[in-house]
This record gives sequence, structure tokens and C-alpha cells, in this order.
Amino acid sequence: MPEPQELSKARRCLARAEAELRSADGLKELVEGLAFLEDVIGTGTATAASTARNLATTYAARIYARVGDAVAADEQVPEPELEHFFKVVLAFDQVGVELPQAAQDLKIAVVRRLIDRYYEGDVDDPRIHHQPVPCMQCEQAPCEVVCPVAATVHGDEGLNDMVYNRCVGTRYCGNNCPYKVRYFNWYAYAKTAFPEPLTLQLNPDVTVRARGVMEKCTFCIQRIRGAQNAARLEDRVLRDGDVVTACAQACPSDAIVFGNMKDTDSRVAKLQANHRGYHILEDTNVRPAVTYLAKVRHRTEA
Repeated sequence: MPEPQELSKARRCLARAEAELRSADGLKELVEGLAFLEDVIGTGTATAASTARNLATTYAARIYARVGDAVAADEQVPEPELEHFFKVVLAFDQVGVELPQAAQDLKIAVVRRLIDRYYEGDVDDPRIHHQPVPCMQCEQAPCEVVCPVAATVHGDEGLNDMVYNRCVGTRYCGNNCPYKVRYFNWYAYAKTAFPEPLTLQLNPDVTVRARGVMEKCTFCIQRIRGAQNAARLEDRVLRDGDVVTACAQACPSDAIVFGNMKDTDSRVAKLQANHRGYHILEDTNVRPAVTYLAKVRHRTEA
């Protein structure tokens, strides 16, 4: 009995990937091959699915034996390579392959990119500076001008809004973002992570992004709209503190503050006017809405 066409395609892609593993083309072939395997595992016969899973496991071992050292040293992996490696990790995840420790190290490396870390002082005992980097909601957002379908637009409130059902996945916005805080959905994560009836635990106020769609931090637009609707029903203006983003709510040290910058009496406006305030990559002139306060450290005892 001939093997499924998708399985044959996967074998060819994986063979080419192993031959050119360290190149971008090789990693692209690897991701494509694993996508074919995912289709076989999800829709093929039991025998074909078992063969596909074994093939993915075999290639996982070969591949991570060759790239493990580069992946483990996450701070030294160039950004483009890190992105490609992350795609591979996600692809193996999708086909249900247990990943080696090198892949787990890579996942940690990617998470660290969401919170930048900087080191200062002695190598053996450095001082560590943490800096969370969300979407900056730029006033002159470079991501907006390159989207061919206006899937990312500037709202009346100064936010960089996303229209997910317009997105066709060109990823131009991600390429043009100087902060690299946009993320592409390579797989239908919602279908695999939340099978029925687990879909009931998803937030009904937030759109579940589909495969092939770009996403980013939205400053919890659903919470903003909810607070605005509540204020409208009570026939009053929106008060400072009515909107609390998820990150600000979760932060135990109250290091994240959200509010209306045009309200001079708001807490966020007063903090923004502080002389310690600065913006990341300010010289790019994208006019980010997120302001950071320089941390004051008392290094000597009184």
C-alpha cells in the first residue's frame, strides 16, 4: 500500500532540511516538512500517523544534536536565527514530539526576549536590570504604513489597533517594527491547545487569532471598551484607574501604570512628566506611547 502523499512530501522536505540545517532555507524546509507531518498525524490512518510521529522524533534528535550548542547560548543567537529556531520548536510541539533540553532552553530564550535583561558590574556577581517590552503603540507607527490591507491602523485614542480578520499574514509589520514585538501565528494554536470543551475557558471579549495572523499587545482594548461602556451607563466620564491592563493587574510591585496621558491629573501623566522618564529607541522618531522611568538604586548603606 503506497504511503500518503503528505508523508512523502514530508520526507523530501526533511531530507533537504537536514542537508542545509544551519541556513534559513534549511530551517524553512524543516518547518514545512513538520507541517506535512502534522497533517498526516491529524488526518491519516493509524499506521501513517505512527510513521509520521516516529519520523518527527528521529529528526528532532538529529537536528538538536547539531544545533543544541547554539540554541543553549540564547543571548548569543542572532535574532533571525532565534526566530527560525523558535518556529522549529513550535513545529515539533504541534506534532507531539518530546523535545530535548536544547529546545527547552530555546523556549526560555524566547520568553526572555519579552522581558529584556541587562547586566552591569562584576561578571561573577552582576546587577540585573529588567525591562518589559510590550507594543509601544507608536504615534508614528512604522508597522501601519507597510500593511497592504490596513490590518493595523491608528485609532482615535492613539492606540495601534489590530483588525485580525483583515490580516493576510504578509508579516511586513513585524519586519518594520523597530521593537520586534509583533508575533506571527504559524499554527492553529487555539485548535490544538483548546479542544472542546476547553474553548469555554477562553475570554469571550478577546478574538482568538487564527493561523496565519499577526498579533501583538493591544493594551487590553477589551478592558478599555468595557470601562467606557460602564461609564456611559452611569452617565459619567471615564475616571483615572477605571482601566487596568492585565499586565498591570498581575504585577506584584505596581511597576506598570496605565491611563490617559491627556488627563494631566492622571497618575500616568504625572509619572510621564517625571525627569527620570525616557523612551526606548527614541532616535527612531516613532514617538512611542510607553514611557520608562530610570531606576534609582542606593548602592551604599547610610
